[in-house]
Amino acid sequence: MDPDGNRELIKDMNKGDVVFNYFGPYVRAVSVVTENGGTAREPGPFNAAGKPQ
Repeated sequence: MDPDGNRELIKDMNKGDVVFNYFGPYVRAVSVVTENGGTAREPGPFNAAGKPQ
C-alpha cells in the first residue's frame, strides 16, 4: 500500500521482486520486477500497439 500516494515504495523495489496486484480483496495478477526502482525510467506515453513511444 502507498497511503501517501507518492509512490516512494517503488524506488525500493529490486529486480526479481514479486508483486501481488490486488483488486479489492482478490489477487488480480502477479508480476515480477524487471529493473531496480532507482534505475527504471519514468513511465511515458504508449502508442496504439501498447509499446512505449
